Amino acid sequence: MRSASTTVASFCIRDVVTVTRETPVLRCAQLMHDEHVGAVVIIDDIDGKRVPVGMLTDRDIAIEVVAFGLDP
Repeated sequence: MRSASTTVASFCIRDVVTVTRETPVLRCAQLMHDEHVGAVVIIDDIDGKRVPVGMLTDRDIAIEVVAFGLDP
């Protein structure tokens, strides 16, 4: 049985794969493959700090790019 005091910090992964808004979708897919992850975190550089602004998932690529025959 799991402890009632388990926090999300005990499960989260801190070394995440990041990209910028300008990263091509094809490169994002390659990173997901190479790093064995299903999502990348999109970041902006704000005053020298990397700030997460979104996520792109493998499902996003399949549903929004591949399904419509778009050029990744």
